[in-house]
Amino acid sequence: MSGKGKGKAGGSKGGKGKGEDSGDLGSAVKVKVRHILCEKQVKLMEAIKHLNGYTEGETSYPPKKFNQVAELFSEDKARDGGNLGWITRQSVEGVFAEVAFSTPVGQVSAPFKGRHGWHILTVEGRANS
Repeated sequence: MSGKGKGKAGGSKGGKGKGEDSGDLGSAVKVKVRHILCEKQVKLMEAIKHLNGYTEGETSYPPKKFNQVAELFSEDKARDGGNLGWITRQSVEGVFAEVAFSTPVGQVSAPFKGRHGWHILTVEGRANS
């Protein structure tokens, strides 16, 4: 999800997104990422609920944009809608890099546990230089 309210958290529809390379996800040198970090998995699952939209009683709540949910739920200093900007594999911890570089552009990753807590992320672009 690119902060435009498209896609589902943990989903992957395939295809090429804007800025995506030739389909070899591992070949990018850097990726542009937004993320949501929560200490507790239950809080991250609540964030995912807001990303996907949900129904409570007889009221339906539409999906929210990734950056809006990040501002509401993320517990880190990336308060600008979870924007981390362009990252390289060497600039982040192993599991974060692994997920960031294997998530297609425009999709939201499945939840994963990192050194700092529970994450989901979305990749907004890929670059080979």
